[in-house]
Amino acid sequence: MKYFKKASSFLLMAALLLSGTNVANAATQTEYEDSISAQCWIDNICYDIDLKNNIATFWEEKISGDTLTIPESVTYKGKKYPVTIYINNRHDAPSSKVRHIVFPDTITYFSMDTRLLPNLESLNIPKNAKNIDAKLRSNIKVTVPADQKYYYEKNNALYSKKEPTVMCLPLAIPENYTVADGTTKIRSFNSNRVVKKITLPKSVTAINRQIFSECKNLEQVDMEKTQIKNIPTSAFSVNSKLTTVKLPKQLESIGEDAFSFNSKLTTVKLPKQLESIGEDAFIFSGIKSLVFPKHLKKIGNRAFAGTKLKKVVIPDNVTYIGSVAFSGCTYLKEIVLPKKLSSVNASTFANCKKLKKITFRNTKTAPKFVKKGTIFKGCPKGIKLYVKNKKVAKSLKKQLMKTSIKKAKIYAGKKLVYKNVTGKEKR
Repeated sequence: MKYFKKASSFLLMAALLLSGTNVANAATQTEYEDSISAQCWIDNICYDIDLKNNIATFWEEKISGDTLTIPESVTYKGKKYPVTIYINNRHDAPSSKVRHIVFPDTITYFSMDTRLLPNLESLNIPKNAKNIDAKLRSNIKVTVPADQKYYYEKNNALYSKKEPTVMCLPLAIPENYTVADGTTKIRSFNSNRVVKKITLPKSVTAINRQIFSECKNLEQVDMEKTQIKNIPTSAFSVNSKLTTVKLPKQLESIGEDAFSFNSKLTTVKLPKQLESIGEDAFIFSGIKSLVFPKHLKKIGNRAFAGTKLKKVVIPDNVTYIGSVAFSGCTYLKEIVLPKKLSSVNASTFANCKKLKKITFRNTKTAPKFVKKGTIFKGCPKGIKLYVKNKKVAKSLKKQLMKTSIKKAKIYAGKKLVYKNVTGKEKR
């Protein structure tokens, strides 16, 4: 009898396969379940069931047709759960054949990455969706219904009804895009694969972190006329084609990772009002030359590490230069340090293999060296060091005794004072 049952099961399985039915999804199939949630397949759609809050989340689909229709609710173990969340960001999921999506009015949270929907042609924004996070291709026709509760469309972008001047999401934008005048804030733009040039109007006062990061084809950004005072974390990071950035004239600070890993960005005009450059701000970018403004006060850790700077003149108002700030600048030959600098931090100039000249503008004593053995590690041993007077030369010599550049020559003005760090004063 047991052999008959096995044979029958095998024949049923074969029949289903031959008919093109996905066996795993022919009926409700539970992937897992615990006390608060479950994941299951229903009609070739995978849902996360929130057993505690009685809602369902769309997670993945394996339908064969070109139209995906999401139901208002699904039934799991005899109980109905409204589908309120749509998430399509499974990068391990197979490519979808879907060309159109029909959303129910129950959707309140909407997250989509159209890289996973290569055939998608059109999209209607769900009318009750309050939270929207989407990366949309320019060839997708996007419709925002008139009765959408929270957003409206303007200039190929989604704007907040609650805050009418806040641009929330770009829709089908062209390669050269100018944000609508009157916009005060931009929340999302990252990973856009179409835009090459973007211009922001005078009305913009703020942008979000990571706003223009990983925009595959972005080449130019013009923010010069805006009122932005802070470039936030990772705002323009990892843009392999970015060559030109015009910064706001009123800019006061550049945040962490703001322009990191932009290999084709060779120079940026820093505004006069700039006071702070954050950690990793330009790390591993293509920067070759910069003029630091006189109001600058702080340069963060690793801010210019791995760049192509050849000469650096740091203005006298700078009181802090972070550790590893210029480490790995293999083209750097000369650097001028400011009067008010009280310390040189760990590995600041490590592995600057072409460094030949450092000028200390301190007038009373040399800055204190932190972790002396690391500061000039990997630099040429015969660096020429220039100071204002013999007093500073003497304090500098003492600091250099535990560094890797003991053959460095120390000059007071143009006069050689110490032929090397271990030698006596030259009379």
